[in-house]
Amino acid sequence: MLKSVKFKQTEGKKMKTIPEVIWEQIQTQQSRPAVYQKFDGPEYESITFDQLGNIIVRMTSFLKKEGFTSGDKIALMSGNRFEWPVIDLAVQSIGAVLVPLYTSLSSEHAKNMLRHSEARALFVENRDLLEPHEAMLKELGISLYSIDRIRDDIPHL
Repeated sequence: MLKSVKFKQTEGKKMKTIPEVIWEQIQTQQSRPAVYQKFDGPEYESITFDQLGNIIVRMTSFLKKEGFTSGDKIALMSGNRFEWPVIDLAVQSIGAVLVPLYTSLSSEHAKNMLRHSEARALFVENRDLLEPHEAMLKELGISLYSIDRIRDDIPHL
């Protein structure tokens, strides 16, 4: 049997958004490691909160430059990697909505989710994830961006 959980309301305190909590940490923990990530080799490299903040700001600026605004839906099809939460936080920071898509979705299921969510764009991780869905994406007319460089006609991070 499921138990009902009651959360203590804190009088006079407004709930914070995830980006607000992250920005608080970026401001107070600047030089401390925020993330450890493997990039080009087998060793993990640390990314400080300050560096993470700069990366999120650049991604947020990119989204704004591309014309995305509050209320837009932006889809993301990617495995677990550093760029996933960066894109998510940048999308939330402009007031847009992230539409995460499983990497294992069939083209038909991805099409239904993109159509139903009214996504304006899709960030796709790499060529392997793009190829099975490319015809469907052209049919929907969704703007396409890639995390890894796929080809010259697709903007990438």
